[in-house]
Amino acid sequence: MKFCKTLFSAPLAIVLSACSGGGDPSSPADGSGFAQVNSATVEGTSEPVLSSRQPIDSSENNGQFAVSYDISSSGSYTLSIVASKDNIAGTGDDIDLFEATCQDQVQCPEVSTIECMFDSSNVVQCGSAAPVDLTAWFDELPQEAVIVVRAQTNNSDSGSGDDVVFR
Repeated sequence: MKFCKTLFSAPLAIVLSACSGGGDPSSPADGSGFAQVNSATVEGTSEPVLSSRQPIDSSENNGQFAVSYDISSSGSYTLSIVASKDNIAGTGDDIDLFEATCQDQVQCPEVSTIECMFDSSNVVQCGSAAPVDLTAWFDELPQEAVIVVRAQTNNSDSGSGDDVVFR
């Protein structure tokens, strides 16, 4: 499992502007809290065959895979699931798969799993988020990537990821 963490001070605007999705990315949640992603794991559509990368294959298990996370937080934060080619959340090659504004433990439990599905048209849908077409994002298939769980406030930006291969 790969980990990526970004704590920032001066380049706050640059890092936050890299987060896309619903709402104003320069003000995640209400910005009053702190959030730390302790771990994130992906359960692929089947067991890894040749490497430790979790396979995500539309022809296996109906394309269903799961993203689990453990987050420590105080106050509200923005939770996002991102597919990244370079394991550095917030870079230009990332694509958002899921985003939620978390205000309390009921809305966003600190330990949870979000179910996702990858179909034969290269479309991913995680939880209640809108489907995302990855066709233009793929360089080739199979495509190695990292699924990163991010938690952001105005005071913190934290992430953790797991290696996957889209097939």
